[in-house]
Parts: sequence; C-alpha cells; structure tokens
Amino acid sequence: MDPSKLYNNEELRQLIRRRIRLNFYTSFLFIFYYLFAPLFFIKFPDFLGEYLLLLSWLYVFSLFIGTWLVGWWYSKRAKVYEYQKNEIINKGKGSR
Repeated sequence: MDPSKLYNNEELRQLIRRRIRLNFYTSFLFIFYYLFAPLFFIKFPDFLGEYLLLLSWLYVFSLFIGTWLVGWWYSKRAKVYEYQKNEIINKGKGSR
C-alpha cells in the first residue's frame, strides 16, 4: 500500500489518536498512583497516626498488584488496537 494513502486514511488517524489517548491515560494513572500516596503519607503523617506503617505496607503490596492489573489492561487494549490497525492496512491493500 502506498504510504501517502495510508497516512491520509481518516480511520487510521482516529485509531492513532485513540492509541495516543490510551498511552496518555495509562501513563497518568501510573504517575498518579506511584506519586500520590507517598506524597500523602509525607504530607499528613499526623492524620494517619498509628496506621501509617500499616498503610505504607499495604501501599507497597498494592503497587505490585496494581502494576500487573494496569499492565494486563493495557495489553488487552493494545491488542485490540493492533488488530484494528492490521484490518485497516489489509483493507487498504485490497483496494488497490
């Protein structure tokens, strides 16, 4: 398929925009989750009181689980986008 035709394909452009949004939201989720709780623990240690150590450990274990869940979710969505991209390219090849 001619790259210029592929570049001008509106369906592919929309797919690329959705893929960029997925990357942005996933990155934002990771950054927010990894930075929010430690900043909260540092900023409000008196508010958490005697549960600070317990909450810190729970947060550390939740990082492991959260990383796997977000990674699994991203992988599933990325496979869908990859499949759609291949369909668009194959449809373009068939219309020569």
